[in-house]
Amino acid sequence: MNSSIVFQQKNLLFNANFIQDLQAKLKAQAKEGLSSEDILVTIFINGGSHPIGKYVIPVEALVDFIKQKTTLQCWRDYGYWTQSNVPVKLRPYFKKM
Repeated sequence: MNSSIVFQQKNLLFNANFIQDLQAKLKAQAKEGLSSEDILVTIFINGGSHPIGKYVIPVEALVDFIKQKTTLQCWRDYGYWTQSNVPVKLRPYFKKM
């Protein structure tokens, strides 16, 4: 059985608040007995210059992606990473709406 964690965003934005919210939601799912393999993260994009649509991403793939982005200079300088287009690594998980 899969469970979904849902986010609403304008463009695609990962920052400390997103990570804290994701961690809290993962803890809640773990209390319900779900392992990370059972969890999908759904991110609805509804505005900005990013195409309108949704991502449905296995949590492990999303965490790996975010870890990679936190090593970038923009993250070190500004504390966030944002994308107005569909990132190549996340294209398999994106559907336009």
